[in-house]
Amino acid sequence: MDVGFVFDSAPEIQHDAICLLKRDTDLSFTPALCTQSHAMIFGENYDALKNLLVLYRGCVDCIYIDPPYNTESTKQDGNDYKSKENISGKFGYRDKFMRTGWLNMLNERLKLAKDLLSPKGVIFISIDDSEQAYLKVLCDEIFGEGNFVGDFIRKTKSTINDAKIGVNYQHEFLLGYAKNKISVNLRGGQKDLSHYTNPDNDPNGAWAADNPSAKSGNLKTGYFGVTNPYTGKIDYPPTGMFWRFSEKTLQKHIESGRICFKKEHAPHERGFIYKRYLSDFKSTQKTFDSLAFVDNAYMNQAATKELLDLGMAESFNYPKSAAFIQKILLHATSPNSLILDFYAGSGTTGQAVMELNREDGGNRRCILVTSNENNIAKGVMYERIYRICHGVGTKNETFGWTKRNEPFKDQGWEVFKMDRQSLKIDDQQKAENLAKQAEKSFKILRPGFTFESDFDLYHSLSSLKPYK
Repeated sequence: MDVGFVFDSAPEIQHDAICLLKRDTDLSFTPALCTQSHAMIFGENYDALKNLLVLYRGCVDCIYIDPPYNTESTKQDGNDYKSKENISGKFGYRDKFMRTGWLNMLNERLKLAKDLLSPKGVIFISIDDSEQAYLKVLCDEIFGEGNFVGDFIRKTKSTINDAKIGVNYQHEFLLGYAKNKISVNLRGGQKDLSHYTNPDNDPNGAWAADNPSAKSGNLKTGYFGVTNPYTGKIDYPPTGMFWRFSEKTLQKHIESGRICFKKEHAPHERGFIYKRYLSDFKSTQKTFDSLAFVDNAYMNQAATKELLDLGMAESFNYPKSAAFIQKILLHATSPNSLILDFYAGSGTTGQAVMELNREDGGNRRCILVTSNENNIAKGVMYERIYRICHGVGTKNETFGWTKRNEPFKDQGWEVFKMDRQSLKIDDQQKAENLAKQAEKSFKILRPGFTFESDFDLYHSLSSLKPYK
């Protein structure tokens, strides 16, 4: 599909350098009784994604990202990129792009992300109204229109503002795409079916009383009286409604036990019960509703409160709540899934993964990637993960979260930094040294990983060239 976008030129590749993962032994931590090990990567996410492709191509089950929303540039400059020659090549972390520069930045990263997804993998992207339409078209091109999963709405706030035109904007979007939609099942979590019982020993099994009327239907087949043989009461559908059954199927429902008549009832009560059987459900798992996130529990203030409980209230703007991401993971992952967030920000995804594992006994693994611009990687993401795993901060700070929660002391986190190294084509010794460094880091990030040959190793290294 031709999206009609005119992308600005991407920064040039630096052919005499490579960017490798390098383990930070000082920041990494593994408890004695470690039940799962996750990973954090500090650095430019484009370089990190290329390293991850060496290890996890086709292996990631769920990607969640909350990329920069391009807010400032969108408001000031619209889409007039060509007239801004001095902007070319700017690829910083947040809100520094003309629209085409912003789209180009995401275009390159989303293409790498697609290659990381497993055959059943899905990606979810948070975005606001200013760029949602453009991002949707871009994702249609990369993932395919047929792999569009859904557009979810998240309520961001409940306050009323004094917008000039009188529109109180209170939501943003979550776009979902699949690697292959036909292989995806986003049902997750169990429906509450505790009210399904069998007090009358119905041979059809447990049941609950259901509404026998619906708005859809017609007068000819769906509007008639149902007579109770015990009390003589005749029931008709409520005004504007129709029975879910026709007169022809009424007798079948009576004979099967789906419709049973009350031997006594109050004058205002319906004279019969219309049963819905537990066996009627195709699945007992919940569907992923597009309005699942309009609940106040997923608003911005919930995420801010989480950081406040961790003693980090002023550390990061516009975080997402762990409950929000956990809800996504509940529907998009299985207990042994690999999850990636390459705009990890404050590390919420890491917390959500550990909380969901604790809740359902899962063994999900998480990889977080973020740049260290403004000390986000170490001072925010790492600090948050460290605190919820140790119960204290890196400087032994205490905070309120531990009064209501048990730290994740059985979770380990390997920390890597992107190590940029110059490498000339004829420098064989340095190439060998860097190959050893890469192989060592790769085996830590994916235990048991090996290259089939030296050729595969050096071929992989050749793909890790950074931008200039």
